[in-house]
Amino acid sequence: SYGKRTNAARGHHRELVEFARKKLGQKFSKITSTYNQMRKKRNKLEYDIDSVTVSEAESAIKVAEMFFSAVEDKISDDNPQQKLWKP
Repeated sequence: SYGKRTNAARGHHRELVEFARKKLGQKFSKITSTYNQMRKKRNKLEYDIDSVTVSEAESAIKVAEMFFSAVEDKISDDNPQQKLWKP
C-alpha cells in the first residue's frame, strides 16, 4: 500500500489510477492511460446519460484483466511474500 489508503470520497477512483500510473511506471503507461479512459467512461455512465457498446465492454474487460495482472506482478516483484487477494 506504500502507506496510501483511499476512501469512498469523491475522486477516489482517479486517485487510485494516478497512484497505479506512478507505481507501475512508464512500462505500463499505455495500459494505465487506457484504464483511466475507462474510468472516465464509467463515471459518465454512472452520473450522466451515456451508453457503452458491446465491443467497448469487451475491450474494457481485456484492459481490466491486463491492468490487474500488471498490479499483481508489481506486488509480487516488490515483495514476493505478498499476494493480491483473489476471490
